[in-house]
Amino acid sequence: MFRCGEDEEGRDVFITIKAMLEYGLAQYDDTPLYIFDHKWNNGMSTAMLGDYNQQIKNYFPDNLMQYMDDRPPHRWLLVGPKGSGTDVHRDPAGTVAWNLLISGQKLWCFLHPSLTSQEVCVDVIDDDQPSLCWFRDHLKSIVEKHPNKCYLALQQAGECILLPVGWWHAVFNCEDVVGLTENHVSLETFVKELQSSIDVDTAEIDNCSEDEKEKQEKEGIDDIIERVEEQFGLVDFVSAQKWFKDVTTLALDRDWSAKLDMFLH
Repeated sequence: MFRCGEDEEGRDVFITIKAMLEYGLAQYDDTPLYIFDHKWNNGMSTAMLGDYNQQIKNYFPDNLMQYMDDRPPHRWLLVGPKGSGTDVHRDPAGTVAWNLLISGQKLWCFLHPSLTSQEVCVDVIDDDQPSLCWFRDHLKSIVEKHPNKCYLALQQAGECILLPVGWWHAVFNCEDVVGLTENHVSLETFVKELQSSIDVDTAEIDNCSEDEKEKQEKEGIDDIIERVEEQFGLVDFVSAQKWFKDVTTLALDRDWSAKLDMFLH
């Protein structure tokens, strides 16, 4: 059984591979069912797990998410028919994602992270509309307004796409597809994400009066643990504190302390 969405009450809906294949042969839906399962590796057969290349850690050795007590979903199995996909969005803060296409063909659009949600037309497509509507109705105008910040790619079977931090993206499955995707947080992305939050706050404070600046400084605007909690979506201050401690310990062990120096003092 694989997760293929939620019902109206927010409960997970599951389907067998057999039922998905039969559905894919017969369906002509605008928004087809799409297996997007982050728990596929829990309880799967040994043979299926053996096909998953755990050597991926050789390419991404410094995955800081492994030090989280309650690690958020980070690995997904993707199985869907032609016409399925996702409209424009971006992944959780500070994460880098790779997407391997095992079978089929995917159309990708990548949009520069400097663009706002309004500029890339986020949430303009109703839930019951296919992701193709975003490509058809909005992409052309976005490219005309921001010609150097939009990129298209047609991913073929056997190819892997690496999605940098913060990039908006949309996907349309041109054929029936099977794929895997996983995201991680590296020390580089960890530091850059925190620095960006500091830069934003600094810019906002610079526009305040002197009294307001002093007030905000006293309230602890530079509290790094609160930044970690907010930027990376952790559930509470305690978990953020523990994660930051583990990350800094790792950095010291590997002589990366210089990269975290601005946050350690």
